Amino acid sequence: MRRLAAIMFTDMVGYSALSQKNEKLALRLLEEHRNILRPFFSKHGGREIETAGDLFFVEFDSAVEGAECAVEIQTALFERNKTALPDEQILLRIGLHIGDVVYVEKHVHGDGVNIAARIEPLAKPGGICLSEDVARQIRNKINYPLISIGRHTLKNISTPIEIFNIQLPWTKEIQVEKKSHVSPNKMLVFFSVLAVIALVGFSLVYFKDNHVATDFSNLRLRLAVLPLDNISADEKDEYFADGMTEELISSLSKIT
Repeated sequence: MRRLAAIMFTDMVGYSALSQKNEKLALRLLEEHRNILRPFFSKHGGREIETAGDLFFVEFDSAVEGAECAVEIQTALFERNKTALPDEQILLRIGLHIGDVVYVEKHVHGDGVNIAARIEPLAKPGGICLSEDVARQIRNKINYPLISIGRHTLKNISTPIEIFNIQLPWTKEIQVEKKSHVSPNKMLVFFSVLAVIALVGFSLVYFKDNHVATDFSNLRLRLAVLPLDNISADEKDEYFADGMTEELISSLSKIT
């Protein structure tokens, strides 16, 4: 039998490593994670097709139900992790796709299953990744933005697929932290700006200390700072140039 279905794959982040380090804790967290997830599957009409270790393979009748279920799961885990020790947090990756699936006895096969399984590892810890087909169907039907992360070539899938993230509040914080990462080239610019600030400050102090005959009572020193340009090939670095300009102005204004 063949039908259209929304397919969800979930996977616990770091479960294999934890199993080798502390098997007892890993098994306890595995059981707790199953107890948390299963009520959400039932609530949204999800049918559990397969469970293997820390993986869930679940089918839904619609992309909206699958997405709503995924959001509620990640929200529940986020709240749970607020009070958990670092080693006892449960972080999940979730992947969703909608497409044709084929039923052979109790098993489900087809590209819909393969694509969902390949999308899940692309999700951030605590995040949800979607195929473009799911994104098209749930847009404006959930309370969170959908952010494209580009087209990806998935293993054993001939055509590249555009992948989207559901931007949950905590995954947005992760993105901001990554965007704020400073590369070695940017560090060079940063320290160059600091050197300019130090040089100007030293010059002003030296001028005052070595020109005692000058009357400073009516002297007003002015220094103009022109906006720094982003000369890198990446337009996303524009924020860095703006930040350096503001930092330079702020630092110079404190020199008296």
